[in-house]
Amino acid sequence: MTQPTTAPPLLEIFHTLLLVAALILAAHAAEGGHQLFALLPGIALLLACTMAGYIIARLLPTRLPEIFWVSVVATLAGFPGVPFADLYLAQLSKLSLAAVITPVMAFAALGLGSGDIALFRRLGARIILVSLLVFFGTYLGSVAVANAVLAALPSQG
Repeated sequence: MTQPTTAPPLLEIFHTLLLVAALILAAHAAEGGHQLFALLPGIALLLACTMAGYIIARLLPTRLPEIFWVSVVATLAGFPGVPFADLYLAQLSKLSLAAVITPVMAFAALGLGSGDIALFRRLGARIILVSLLVFFGTYLGSVAVANAVLAALPSQG
C-alpha cells in the first residue's frame, strides 16, 4: 500500500527555488552577453510568483495543483491594468526563455523514476499523439485569449 504524499515544507520549496535561481543565472552566464546583476529583479519576480502560487495552493481547500496557482499569479501580475505590470514585464523581458527553462527541464528529467520510464515505453506513440494534441490545443487557446485581450485594449494609433 502506498503512503499518501505530503507537500514539502515551504522552506524546502524556497531553498529549491534559490537553487533554480542560481541555475538560471548560470545558464544566462553560459549564453553570454548578459549583465547578470540586471537579471536579478526578473528572477526574483519569478520566484515571488512561484512562492505566492504555492502558498495560495496550500491555503485554499481546492485540489488544483500548485502549477495552476503559480500560473494564475504569474499571469495576473503581467495583466494590463495591474499597477506594476509594466515593471514586471520589463524585468521578465530581460530573461532568456532557454536559460529559464533549462533548470526546470533538468528537474523534470530527474523526477522521472524507472517506473515512469517503463510506463512511457508502454504508452508509446499514444502518449506522443496526446501530447501533441494538448500542446496544439494549448497554443490555440493562448492565441484566442491573447486575441481577445488585444481586441479589448484601446487602439494605439
